[in-house]
Amino acid sequence: DNLELTLALLIIASTLPFFDTFTNYLSYLVGKRRFDLQTKYHALAQTISVFVMIVTLYLTSNIHLILLAYFLPLIITRSVLYFFTIRAIPPTTDTQEQKETLTYGKHLTAMNILGTIAGQIDKILLWKFLGPAQLAIYAFAIAIPEQLKGPLKGVGELALPKFAAQNAEEARGNLPALCRKLGIYSLILFAITIIYIVAAPYIYKLLFPLYMESVKYSQILALSLISAINVIPLAALQAQKKISAQYFLNTVQPVTAIVLMLALIPFFGIIGAVSGLVAGRLLSTVYIIGTVTYVLKKR
Repeated sequence: DNLELTLALLIIASTLPFFDTFTNYLSYLVGKRRFDLQTKYHALAQTISVFVMIVTLYLTSNIHLILLAYFLPLIITRSVLYFFTIRAIPPTTDTQEQKETLTYGKHLTAMNILGTIAGQIDKILLWKFLGPAQLAIYAFAIAIPEQLKGPLKGVGELALPKFAAQNAEEARGNLPALCRKLGIYSLILFAITIIYIVAAPYIYKLLFPLYMESVKYSQILALSLISAINVIPLAALQAQKKISAQYFLNTVQPVTAIVLMLALIPFFGIIGAVSGLVAGRLLSTVYIIGTVTYVLKKR
């Protein structure tokens, strides 16, 4: 009987199909190694969105208008950039390559469905067992660590074209170098984690003073930042089109996350969700590195 929440969810549900679809042009630019255009286009879309959002927040507190102010500018800007980019793509006459690419794209979509569900199960269970107030505390706890992971994902985008240019033998020969890079990257992530844990109380006091209870949970969640190294070995699997290995990982990881959340949240609440998220992501790191090492070594 919550009409306000229903309408808010309706706005989100009706805009999301366009919201993410029109970002495909960024993937094309990454594949072409046009990182300059990728950065400019992304910055343009975000700048317009933030400007509209600030103006809207200044004029109204209506949550539905605020949601529209967030989604619509991004959809419009992304759609313009999307069509502008695809117009510059030269037509291909290789129908076999097109067919293989579309088939692989369908596999990538299908294998991510379970992961999408697992990515939201913690919020659903917290709402169910603890209510919206505790969910809000959890949402603010994960907010900054999740935003920190955003820029870190760019490392995988940078690595993907390089992996794609390698054949299977070259990928196997570069495995020791890949392990060294993962080691260095993990040390950098560890340093970022420590800095955030120390700075978190001050950040929340400045930005979210009403949610200081979220600080301790956010500090624990920061430990999962180490899992950001996953983007590099996953990029290697994607570039080498290792479909079976990707299906395996995209099944094992979400199932592990769902089982942990179902087991911990009903009994331990927020700390159960936090512990499950950290444990699930660290286990995923082990799965991914082990799987990639095995697949690339295999002749």
